[in-house]
Amino acid sequence: MRLPGPKNPENWQNLHRVAKLGLKPIQSVSSGQPAEKEHINLSICPERIKDLRLAFPALVLHYPIEDTLPETCLGEPKAVPPSSNSRQIEVFAMAQKLSHPVGIRDRKVNVANKSADQQIVIDLLSKIAGKCGGKREAWLTPPTAGPDGTCPPVLAEAIWDFQVDWKRRGLLHRVDGVADPGGRTITHMIALTSGVCGPKIDDQFAKILTKIQTDFKSKWTRSQRNDACTRILIPLLPSPGKKTPTIQEIAANPTKLLSLAGVKPDINGWDVLPLFLSDSGWLRSPKMLAHSCAIPTSPKPSASVRDPAHEDECTCSDSVQIGGKCWLNGTVNYGTFGIMVKLCADEFFPSAFSGLVLTYAETMIKAYKQYFAPEKEKEDPALPIEWVRATFHGGPSGTPSVDGNRPHCRCGCSLDGSVVHWDYVWEPVKTRRKAIHPGTPKI
Repeated sequence: MRLPGPKNPENWQNLHRVAKLGLKPIQSVSSGQPAEKEHINLSICPERIKDLRLAFPALVLHYPIEDTLPETCLGEPKAVPPSSNSRQIEVFAMAQKLSHPVGIRDRKVNVANKSADQQIVIDLLSKIAGKCGGKREAWLTPPTAGPDGTCPPVLAEAIWDFQVDWKRRGLLHRVDGVADPGGRTITHMIALTSGVCGPKIDDQFAKILTKIQTDFKSKWTRSQRNDACTRILIPLLPSPGKKTPTIQEIAANPTKLLSLAGVKPDINGWDVLPLFLSDSGWLRSPKMLAHSCAIPTSPKPSASVRDPAHEDECTCSDSVQIGGKCWLNGTVNYGTFGIMVKLCADEFFPSAFSGLVLTYAETMIKAYKQYFAPEKEKEDPALPIEWVRATFHGGPSGTPSVDGNRPHCRCGCSLDGSVVHWDYVWEPVKTRRKAIHPGTPKI
């Protein structure tokens, strides 16, 4: 069995953790270098799988196990006791049940194709949505596994299709049409059917939204409140020779708000930073993944911070639990906008016009999501708007009544949002330059 070594930044402690288990690293098979120079090779018996799984709770979901278990081991396998990691342990055990390769190698070479192994792959692909490389919709009646040594063409093609899909997404580097025991293909199939949401953030989000309210009402001057509301509600690029109106000037005739609908929103004027895409690395950090949170993670974990892969809807990457539901963190961030819009409406407009201000804010979100966002970031604005409405009407503890947009990720993470620092941005008063970023989780 091979584990990534300390050359991978997230695994500097692998040698220490392995040593604590009493498992002895051996020479690197591929290069002959000491294990600490490249990766850790382990000869491990079945009765130690539980211990290894607890020490590396997320590892099996993201790295292939490349060597087979020893043929002979002393002692009986230990039963797995119930624990917070029990589901992940079950996933690990399931991966081991795939005893031989399944598929047609490079569409030419038959492999072992044990019938029981075929059934495992069929069951997994039957649970994975078509948009995620699976066959859930296509296989209303799953195909029958073939006899030992014979892979049905429909299964061979399904494995090939799955690999093509995830190679396109950046996870797989090669398409060969075979699910190997412990390999990246079967491991990812299992991960997609056993997703876990990110940390629970109810308390942290409510507290930071309450802080926004307190700062706005008690610490800022009327002029600062005017500047802040102008920045998010009147995001106009003024025409030559014309001055952008302030929120106070618009308040004199609130119906003019509707005439501004469709202008390009100033999306950089506000954020709660742990929910902002460019600051979401903490949800993909090795420490988070090691606690079986927000897994499976991004198919391209080393990509730039704004890479769309980090928000792949088939994974649980960049997800958070709030209100008992799993959400993409950037969607929840629109609850910040709802709080800010409500503060501005109460400060500058008669209560009769509160609904008009909300309608205008929703129109700006629709304009950005459907027309002004970069092509890869365009999306249906319905759920962001649900979050705006929830906090506009319900305050810091408000949450939408609709389902979260990561329903396939179960709420089982043992961590909460307190593992990072929470701060917000509301230009030009609370600037991004001076805000404290979440940083690495303190676990």
